[in-house]
Amino acid sequence: MRFASHTCFGLVFLALVFAGCAPKAPERPELQGANLGVAGFSQPCHDWEMLAGCLPENLNELEQTTFEELNDILRQELKTRGVQAYKGPALVRQCREIVLQEQENRPFSSLGYWTTVGQCLPVDFLLIPQVFEWRERKGGEWGVEDPAKVVLDLYLVDVRQEKLIDRFHFEREQQSLSENILDVKRFFKRQGRWVTAYDLAREGLQQGLTELGL
Repeated sequence: MRFASHTCFGLVFLALVFAGCAPKAPERPELQGANLGVAGFSQPCHDWEMLAGCLPENLNELEQTTFEELNDILRQELKTRGVQAYKGPALVRQCREIVLQEQENRPFSSLGYWTTVGQCLPVDFLLIPQVFEWRERKGGEWGVEDPAKVVLDLYLVDVRQEKLIDRFHFEREQQSLSENILDVKRFFKRQGRWVTAYDLAREGLQQGLTELGL
């Protein structure tokens, strides 16, 4: 069982050099006042649902209650950021069904599929959350046999331009402080507790929404 446990000129010159070499942040669209659609969490079963990467092998099918809880956490995090006026999972689900019926027996790309869903709503931007791995902790707050692990993606699609703006990938398995001393800040933020998979997912959503500009 695991337990929680030289000169000023030269410096300025170097800072300018490193700043010039740093990668530029991707350009962000203006989301303020735009029509936003937010899909419900899903677990991709087909390659055409994947906007990036490859479909993982040996996916363990998740319970519907897990998706519902994740959708609720996402709704709470968006509300905290003042994002409340959007077309949510129920409407997106209806449009997904319509698009699939219309595209039946015809090949289509993942980006084409999701932009068509966004056009069906219609919205300017579509946020798509997907979960690939979900392992709940085995044990309690102060000692576990197996820690929680979560792998999820957030995608932001520009429906009008028909392009993927950005992808946020989150993969985290909680480790003890002795296993990862670099995680000391997060360790104390959690007060030394072993957290649940939902706690990890919330951390990922908070980070992902910030990086996507929401």
